Amino acid sequence: MANSKTRRKKAGLYDPISKGLGITVLDYNGDGWPDLLIANDTQPNKLYLNNRNGTFTENAIPAGMAFSEDGVARAGMGVDAADYDRSGKPSVIISNFSNQMMSLYHNEGNGLFVDEAPRSSIGRASLLTLGFACFFFDYDLDGWPDIFVANGHLDSDIERIQKRIQLSPAAALIHNLRNGKFEQVTASAGATFATPRVARGAAYADIDNDGDLDLLITTNAGPALLFRNDGGNRNHALRVKLRVQVRTATALARWYELNMTVKSSGRCCAAVPVISHKANWCSPLVWTKNISSVRPDHMAEREN
Repeated sequence: MANSKTRRKKAGLYDPISKGLGITVLDYNGDGWPDLLIANDTQPNKLYLNNRNGTFTENAIPAGMAFSEDGVARAGMGVDAADYDRSGKPSVIISNFSNQMMSLYHNEGNGLFVDEAPRSSIGRASLLTLGFACFFFDYDLDGWPDIFVANGHLDSDIERIQKRIQLSPAAALIHNLRNGKFEQVTASAGATFATPRVARGAAYADIDNDGDLDLLITTNAGPALLFRNDGGNRNHALRVKLRVQVRTATALARWYELNMTVKSSGRCCAAVPVISHKANWCSPLVWTKNISSVRPDHMAEREN
């Protein structure tokens, strides 16, 4: 423990006060070095700039990500980063407590992030929910990152204390409209998917190798739910397996395999890796990026 504490202090990452519940890796300043963003519960969020020498500098306040627009430290839970508007820069979502709304920090490209949630449908839709796992993922394979949030309150008496807030709200599936705006589409994802539940963790992957991304949701004191994405694989798909030989210092050769799905819209196709970091709420490593023009009708719960 002492050695770990010393290493964290040396790296500039030692913070005994914060209560981190989510972490993501992003290159927010575009220098080619991975930075760290930590969502904290009732404490300011922390953004660690990579100094390129094994150390980090905390930079959340000047970047505009430490507090809400009102200067309040929110109860951050989940966090993820992606280039949702094709600006070439990663922006950030953070799920927060009820009455705080979700954060949608747009990367302005000058070291500053602006929370667009209060002026968007994301803010209005998330104001009364307590979000846990959240991430960007392209559920309809149109090449634009959409958003998923697992919702569920902590207080079993919350509906008696605050009439407008639900203990078991539905999860949020939010479609990217490609113009910097988003649309809540949970109701169109199927009745089972939109069923109220106390959700906590979530992850995504292509479980049936059909080219589109499926969802796994865990619930508090309840079962895990596996939703198959039906309708996101209408275009032609090509799955590519790459084998890379890496020789170690001991002269032993190791083979690594990476599967990618290429989705074509008839005009172009692409396959690039996207890594999703979800800390303790969900930790998938998903490699997929697809360009097509299809939107799924619903998500179906898989029964085994």
